[in-house]
Amino acid sequence: MKRVLEQMKWPVISISKGCSVAAARAKLGYYEIDRLPVVDISGQLMGIVSTIDIANADPRDLVSEYLTRHVISISPLAQVEEAIALLCEHDIGGLPVTLDNFVVGIVTRADVDSDGSDDFEMLPDKALVAN
Repeated sequence: MKRVLEQMKWPVISISKGCSVAAARAKLGYYEIDRLPVVDISGQLMGIVSTIDIANADPRDLVSEYLTRHVISISPLAQVEEAIALLCEHDIGGLPVTLDNFVVGIVTRADVDSDGSDDFEMLPDKALVAN
């Protein structure tokens, strides 16, 4: 059985809630990703923001106005099957990986499906975090 630690991406590309929507869009585009964990100065998880969350936002607005605050996250020691179950149950595209609420990685649908297993076929084809 694989653990999330073996499948997650790190270091994590994240953003502060005080940054502008323009800055978030720039990071999302530059790194070709769909979601950014929102962290405080110490790296603790405060929320998550996706391309959909800010699609129609004014570039001058702050990320704090659009972030999802109730974030589903997972431990790096959890089994990959647990990550798959959370992605299915909550119909989301990615999970911040946290240890004591500090973001240590991120795991997406593509990450947990990289072994070609059939476990992931039950997921809808969405790539973004849903609100």
